[in-house]
Amino acid sequence: MTTQDIMRNAKNATKSLMLCDETKKNEILEAMAQSLLAHKEDILNANLIDLEKAMVSDVMKDRLKLNDQRINDMA
Repeated sequence: MTTQDIMRNAKNATKSLMLCDETKKNEILEAMAQSLLAHKEDILNANLIDLEKAMVSDVMKDRLKLNDQRINDMA
């Protein structure tokens, strides 16, 4: 899947979400939060790999680096 495909899918999902009522939106947000927590280790490992490959400044890497607390804050 390319970045363009991901962006297209996100745009299409946005259109669908606009049609949902508040209860459904809250259910979706809760499911997303639970998924983040359930996949935390995979996310952290992928983030480390991405940071190793990133060709950006150390300051930017620090901003992009995920840890337990940052993922918990997202959830």
